[in-house]
Amino acid sequence: MLENIDNGLVKFTVCALCHGNIDQALLDQATAKSVADTAKKALCASANDNTRGNTLYQYDMWFQYNNLRADVFDLATLRVMSVTKSSTAGHLTMIQGAMTHTASPSLVLRRLMFELGHPIAGTQTYAKPLQNHKDKGALQAFLKIELPSLADIGKQVVVDEDIPPKLLNVCLREAKFYGQRQKKALAEIARLGGSSGQPASDTQAWTVDLVNGKPAAYISGRKEFCGFVFRVTPDTLIPRPSTETL
Repeated sequence: MLENIDNGLVKFTVCALCHGNIDQALLDQATAKSVADTAKKALCASANDNTRGNTLYQYDMWFQYNNLRADVFDLATLRVMSVTKSSTAGHLTMIQGAMTHTASPSLVLRRLMFELGHPIAGTQTYAKPLQNHKDKGALQAFLKIELPSLADIGKQVVVDEDIPPKLLNVCLREAKFYGQRQKKALAEIARLGGSSGQPASDTQAWTVDLVNGKPAAYISGRKEFCGFVFRVTPDTLIPRPSTETL
């Protein structure tokens, strides 16, 4: 089995839920060299003169330590499957990665997406926790395994699975939370009107930038506190309901 993997005769297809709105072009242009250059530049920026050489050495040694080819990222084919809006992460992108020449496809995909700036949601190494789902090790799963049959020479064995419900449910919950926050923010803008005196009846044209984390109060320019409406800008703090209670 390991010989077949080393010879590239076994293909693993993994799906994963990643932070951010990922452009397919980013995945298409990623190579082992470009990823290494970006990763080493970031490592150099965070290291001092005394530790920089050892830090770069650790990046190269990661492949050897995990028994991976140095060009393993070049052997991965990545595809964007769907994008979901999230009020906590901005966007979540479901990707699919097909990999050969590795017995650790999940680890390879986690490291690759981490270096591309869109880590997989989760708490494992090279993943990034997702608020409200911090109990998840890593939101990724095997979709397909293709390998030569060990019993019937010349026959190909394919094990194919659907996207697991746990990943789909996370997308549904994030979309639901986003919709609820969007509705609440629009209702607040409609009630208070715009900063330029725009009447509430005209606020249907307003959009709430929850994806980039811009609060509704900064969009409308107003916030109610203790029965009074105050003018707010990005230069001021927004009064909180909890402070009002206190």
